[in-house]
Amino acid sequence: MKKIKLLALLTTSALIMSMLTACGGTSDTAMKATSKSGSSAYGSTFNMAVEEDLANDNGTYSEKVAGASGSVDEKLIHSYSISMQTLDINETVSTIKSKVSELNGYIENTDVNIYEKNKYAYLTIRIPQANAPKFIEYAGENGNITHQNDSVENRTMEYIDYSAKVKALDDEIKRLESLADRTEVVSELLEIENNLTGLRAQKDAMQGQLNYIDDKVSYSTINMDITEVEFYNNEKPSIWTEIGNRTSENNSELRDMVVSFVSSIPYMLVTFILFMIPVTFIIFVFIRVFRFCRKPRMPKFRKKKANADNAEEEKADNKTVE
Repeated sequence: MKKIKLLALLTTSALIMSMLTACGGTSDTAMKATSKSGSSAYGSTFNMAVEEDLANDNGTYSEKVAGASGSVDEKLIHSYSISMQTLDINETVSTIKSKVSELNGYIENTDVNIYEKNKYAYLTIRIPQANAPKFIEYAGENGNITHQNDSVENRTMEYIDYSAKVKALDDEIKRLESLADRTEVVSELLEIENNLTGLRAQKDAMQGQLNYIDDKVSYSTINMDITEVEFYNNEKPSIWTEIGNRTSENNSELRDMVVSFVSSIPYMLVTFILFMIPVTFIIFVFIRVFRFCRKPRMPKFRKKKANADNAEEEKADNKTVE
């Protein structure tokens, strides 16, 4: 009889583990659909099986779900997206960080980009939900908010479902632990421990989901992108400001041109020298060849006659001297 009872308990534990694993992957989709429709029907195959297996416990799975739904507050996750302009991005980022710390929040991510005159900053902020409206109001007072989006995600039904499953697993773990304390057969004890390992892993995974939802509910997420501008979109600059801005832009462009030219002089000289050396050599060779080709040449018979005339003249000169 004892072995039959042990076998039934282990079979029940294995069935619970398999059913929890099977429904774990579809829990998010199912709970979202349930949340949207407002229905609390948990008549899935898993719930029916668990309810039947836990019939001898203090309450069925459905009763645990009902109990959990009565003791759980709404799990609403608030998220904000804000785009704003500022006249000094460094000062704004610094004041925002100080304000977040003052409101017991923290900066999850900061990314500041500076490209020539364009300056941008992207911040991911986690702040207690109760302080989120205060922070958004403060941001509006220290800059020009051009876009704001608020979203709320209801995860209550999913939270209730996970809570009931954790409670069912916890009860089953306690029964197996009690049975392990009374079991003296090594093979039976090993089988119990094997089932306990699987149940504890399932419980830890679902408890992690509960902790994740609690964190998201307690701390709102605010995504901010900040752009530095010379004046806000809703403000029109005066004519003198516009003239000054355009003059400054022209001076900046002229300065960039001068700096670029001066910095490129060494490269220009090196390029000129490397180019002129072969060109000069080619020109020199060409001139030499051209002059050689243009030099007049005497025909051979005239050259011989000229040599003979020169010889006769030399003889005549020699006779005259004598």
